[in-house]
Amino acid sequence: MELIYIYIDKYRNYENTELSFSGKFDVHYDEENSKIYINHNEQYKNIYPSYINNINAVVGRNSVGKTNLMDLIGMKIDDRNKNHSEYELKFKNTGRLGNIYPDDVEFEKWHTQYFMIYYLGIKDGEELFCFEGNNLEHFRGVINTEIPSENYYNSKLWFSIICTYYDGKLYYRYDLNMRLGDYEINGFNISGDYRTEGDKLAIISFRDNLNSEIYDRISLRPQDDYKIAIPRRVARLQSHLWSKKIDILLMLMNHKENQEDKMYSDEEYKIVIKYKEDIFSVSEDRPFREIYSQLGTADYLKGRLIESFINYFYNFQLENKHQNHAIMQLKNIISNEIKSYKEAVALYKMIIVILTQDIDKDAANLIRKEFSEFIDVLDNKYITITKSAIEIRLTKNTKINNIKLVIDVLLDSDYKNYMFKEMFVVFSDFFDCNIQHLSDGELYNLGMYASIFEQIGDNDFTGGKEELILVFDEPEMNMHPEMARNFINDLIKFLGHFEDKKFQIIISTHSPFILSDIIQDNILLLNKNNNGACDVQHCNISTFGANIHDILSNNFFMDYTVGEYSKSILDKVIKNLLDEKQNDKELIDKETIRYVISNIGEPILKRKLKIEFEKKYSEQSDIDYKNEIIKLLKDMKASHNDTDRDISEIIAEINNILENNKDNLNGDINE
Repeated sequence: MELIYIYIDKYRNYENTELSFSGKFDVHYDEENSKIYINHNEQYKNIYPSYINNINAVVGRNSVGKTNLMDLIGMKIDDRNKNHSEYELKFKNTGRLGNIYPDDVEFEKWHTQYFMIYYLGIKDGEELFCFEGNNLEHFRGVINTEIPSENYYNSKLWFSIICTYYDGKLYYRYDLNMRLGDYEINGFNISGDYRTEGDKLAIISFRDNLNSEIYDRISLRPQDDYKIAIPRRVARLQSHLWSKKIDILLMLMNHKENQEDKMYSDEEYKIVIKYKEDIFSVSEDRPFREIYSQLGTADYLKGRLIESFINYFYNFQLENKHQNHAIMQLKNIISNEIKSYKEAVALYKMIIVILTQDIDKDAANLIRKEFSEFIDVLDNKYITITKSAIEIRLTKNTKINNIKLVIDVLLDSDYKNYMFKEMFVVFSDFFDCNIQHLSDGELYNLGMYASIFEQIGDNDFTGGKEELILVFDEPEMNMHPEMARNFINDLIKFLGHFEDKKFQIIISTHSPFILSDIIQDNILLLNKNNNGACDVQHCNISTFGANIHDILSNNFFMDYTVGEYSKSILDKVIKNLLDEKQNDKELIDKETIRYVISNIGEPILKRKLKIEFEKKYSEQSDIDYKNEIIKLLKDMKASHNDTDRDISEIIAEINNILENNKDNLNGDINE
């Protein structure tokens, strides 16, 4: 599956806009004649590996509409219509209770209208395209055949059908997800086997900057959008699952293809899971005393950690109405003398039962289960418990299965319960994890690939997905330039680990490094016109393999390729050298001009300004230079009375050289 074209009749700051995503096809929608033209580009060659269908970039300055386009491609249907942003239906106030009838509709209005075309390849000898969008009735004219499910789609905010193409028209073949068999006359499926093409497709949008008016916690649920045949999923650029980050780190430590790569090159890393220890040690009214004074060091540290959690859970996780009842019962059991860690554990579990006895049954069972697993993993021989943290050593030989349960229970269980099951959060922020010896850039990179890995490689997320479109909204935001330069190459290599899957990558970016890895025809340049609407323009530079300065000089990125302050100083220098009219604040003295020119890093500009400087200050420069030499030689004579040659002869020779080589000397003076 490959997204090759979008037509937007209206959507946010887009209006009557065509966007082509693939150099494989030349696509054009003739709205006036209801025709769609899809022509192959015979010259096109895919330069990426076979599992990469295409790589596209969306470029433009801030606020031109890049994020709007990323939203349109990757947003779930429910999010698209938040606050009636897509479609609005208003009913008359009939005063009647019960059913709503068609005559009760006062007005209906489409605020957005668009369609997308995906190339699905050749199946059963036919070249197939998916025609997907909203408001099928508005775009119905491009389909030249009957659509059995038309009435069904007209009742929805979307449609998604498979077509062939011929001579400006699409020809209906089947719905992307449908039952094979008979149809009722209104288009609803009633019998037959279920097609599975749509079950193999998904669009995953990776982003960090989420508009709270559109996206919420439900938007980030791991499940696919179930309302459309090509489902959408929204994911953070940074993974919340530490098990995935550790998986990726171990993989990178063991599969370094380039020894010069400095990332993840250490022989050992350390996972440090800090916990909130002794947060009530000075409290006079804490509900229970120290119960592990007779334990050995290892058991003492485990008991201390468990009690710290009970303190935290009791004071922060429970509602006040449950605390008063629990206090009375706790006082009756904590006075028992504890002689072993086993007895302490039994007491801890009893305390948790008492603390949770008055809350919802499902939540109580989850808390008790998580707490019991928490105690069990503390006996793992691959961890070290200190006064304030749990530490785990990672080497190339570390087996993830040896520590997986520890990570799952302490770090990932809350996220999974909250996002997958919408259950109670047990540990909240009691634990805080970090991987020592990783730079900020390495940790960000690890989190990004862990997020991609969990969305693609985890069956809880992907199921049997085979064709995916990955949408990245400015992934380079927290990257070092060298990391951004390697992003496309590293991403391609990483996706190669997923067998039997194919990908299209769509990236909105400000990075010239990313663009230098993408073919010119696959780049969309966005600009804002005088009316504030988005214009799409053809990329006018050959980006692939281009020097980043050539890319940056394109005004879609910036007006100038030097810092604004240095530009302002250079403007003053140029005005002074050209004797242009200036105010007092713009005047610069000769020595400052000389100093600025000597520090310019761009060689051509530096050479040109040196020439202008010599034109203006050449005579004075010769005099200054001769006087400096003469003064130096006189000083030499004064300190060396046995000089063989008379100083006056040397001065005469220097004067003669200066007069005969005046033109050449000017250049030397200023080197």
